[in-house]
Amino acid sequence: MTAIPVTRADLRDVVENVVDNFRRDRLMTAAAAIAYQVISAVIPFALFALAMFGFLRLSSLWSAHVGPWIEARTSIALYTVLNDTVKQVLLHRQVFWLTAGLGLTVWELSSAMRATMEALDRIYEVRRRRPWGRSMLVSLALGAGAGALLLAAFLVLALGGVLTGTGGVSLVWRFPLAALLLAATVWVIGRWAPSKRRPIRWVSFGSAVTVLAWLVVSGVYGVWITQISSVGSAFGSLAAVFVFIVFVYLSAIAYLVGAVVDASVREEATGGEA
Repeated sequence: MTAIPVTRADLRDVVENVVDNFRRDRLMTAAAAIAYQVISAVIPFALFALAMFGFLRLSSLWSAHVGPWIEARTSIALYTVLNDTVKQVLLHRQVFWLTAGLGLTVWELSSAMRATMEALDRIYEVRRRRPWGRSMLVSLALGAGAGALLLAAFLVLALGGVLTGTGGVSLVWRFPLAALLLAATVWVIGRWAPSKRRPIRWVSFGSAVTVLAWLVVSGVYGVWITQISSVGSAFGSLAAVFVFIVFVYLSAIAYLVGAVVDASVREEATGGEA
């Protein structure tokens, strides 16, 4: 296990290392690149998911659960457009979006993984990089695997409440399960993304920081979506898009902060090896 900084001086050193690493390795730029690729995967994935629902004849899931949940939180005009679009995709069961949508989603996520791999190599000071072909294969596998885990966590947090209610009993199983899925995501990326494989025991404290930050950011975003936002106007719709972009960007920053924390704590414990 990674040693946990417990004293005030230890915490101060970790914070200083995080700030120095972000400045030296241009990690804010890396976080922006990761966020851009993740956001670019959202639309093709949504079209793929709708096409899949159509082929599996799961249109009742939209009409009975997801659709009413969205209708209660959007304007009539916006919901009408969304509902008509979804029904068209579900009705026609387009093979194109079932294949191309999935392909574009995995490609965009693999691009996010390549940006993550490069950032982690800078954080861990790995000088020998993977060959181009192997890097592509690893990024495609990580994009698909990490994307599936993140999607599962999102479904547990968001649609889990739609299907089982938002009361305290629902939260008892949703948040621990989502935290477990997010921790698995962090472990998979931290273990396999760097060109030099990380020891398992050094993927711990920073991972906890990342998962906690992701849960906090997701909770704040969920509160904004369900309690504060109003997309009944042009301003509200633009604000929703902007807040979503900020949410993804902050999530990327949270992951890189966790990676830097792990590297810093390990460097302190081993006497200089990140």
